[in-house]
Amino acid sequence: MKFPVVRTTVSVLDYCWRERKLAMHFGLRPLLIVLVLNVAAVALIGREALSVPEGTMPDEKFFILPLAINLIQMAVYLPLSVTWLRLVVLGEEAARSRSIFTFGPAERRFFGWQIASFFAALAILAIGLGSTYALAMLIEDPTLLSENTKIFLGFLALGWMCIWGAALLVGLMRVTMIFVFAALDQPVSFRAAWTMTAGFTRLLLGATILLALASVAVSLLFKVVGFIVGSLAAVITSSEIDLIALAITTLGGCVTSLMFWLTASTLYGLVYKMIVKDVPLPTGI
Repeated sequence: MKFPVVRTTVSVLDYCWRERKLAMHFGLRPLLIVLVLNVAAVALIGREALSVPEGTMPDEKFFILPLAINLIQMAVYLPLSVTWLRLVVLGEEAARSRSIFTFGPAERRFFGWQIASFFAALAILAIGLGSTYALAMLIEDPTLLSENTKIFLGFLALGWMCIWGAALLVGLMRVTMIFVFAALDQPVSFRAAWTMTAGFTRLLLGATILLALASVAVSLLFKVVGFIVGSLAAVITSSEIDLIALAITTLGGCVTSLMFWLTASTLYGLVYKMIVKDVPLPTGI
């Protein structure tokens, strides 16, 4: 007998496979945009990135350019996320009536709640990191504490950080329904999302982790293929294996990011449908 988390994950992957034509229809052009951006980044800094000496700090562009690409990727995938959630919850007609690059009220609300969730998560993470850093500073002071006390505080800091990390993950899972609300043009609130997901935290967290692992597995497959193709090309054409492998890995990164985006949206949409079968939609702040 399969565990509910595994069964749900399989259902999500099966749904995405069955709707692969629609995934290609809605996702191909956003994927190509993201791919072009990433290929351009590889062309601009790929060779330099490969030649950065170990132990040296890379130039600012190695941080700014990927950050800019990630922000653009979020904007490009934003309409796709809304459309896909509507497809999962409301059916094909609700999705087909939308343009691939629609930026309407639903997208703006979706983006606003993304920002709100990001800063809420950032605040929780900052508290956890700040308190852990304070303990670390205390441990490093050679004059204040004995060696045994430092060891105890080291384990305490590690445990404290794990607790905050777990709290962050649980909190994010409990409010995932806000994105479904936004995509469906329904009233949105953290409290409503928190109420609806009571009893579903383990399912949401476990399935999200499994979907992330599936995406990592696909990414690793691209890395292996990139290494093999790069090795063969290097032997045949005397080209550089690193750049060829980097190009295929870049393609893999774009594909797996889209894969996780769609599978996570499918998960939250399917769980929403599971919840509303038995639980009235909560309202309020």
